[in-house]
Amino acid sequence: MNFRITRLAIAAMTVLCAGMCAAGPRLTTFVMQRPTPMINGPVRFWMILIAGYALAALAFLCLFSLYRLICRIEQGDIFTTANVKGLRAISLEVGAAAALSLLLGITCTILMSAVAVMAAFMVLIIRVIQHSFERAVAMKDELDLTI
Repeated sequence: MNFRITRLAIAAMTVLCAGMCAAGPRLTTFVMQRPTPMINGPVRFWMILIAGYALAALAFLCLFSLYRLICRIEQGDIFTTANVKGLRAISLEVGAAAALSLLLGITCTILMSAVAVMAAFMVLIIRVIQHSFERAVAMKDELDLTI
């Protein structure tokens, strides 16, 4: 049951992300009404729009990676090298989103700086889980050799 809820949440986030992509120019126009730290005018509009689509691409990649991870775990493949690689991929995707959000926050809209900090914190959590899985895989491999 929990996996069904997780898959449903991933699907909902994918639909939400697609909707935000469709509304990209309108969302950018809305953000343009807020004050900016450095860049103004059309350059700011295009930076926000392009960065928004780049962040959406990272979000889709992350959701796909998360879906694959959940499917493997649901099948009983928990402490595997594939899951360690999947968690590493997710942490890199979230890290790239954090870096892009920070750049956007510094140059175009301060609100994105808060998103960057939250994403960076998520990277730390994901990396701890990844390292735990990595150790569990090593312990499992060692146990398999002793039997």
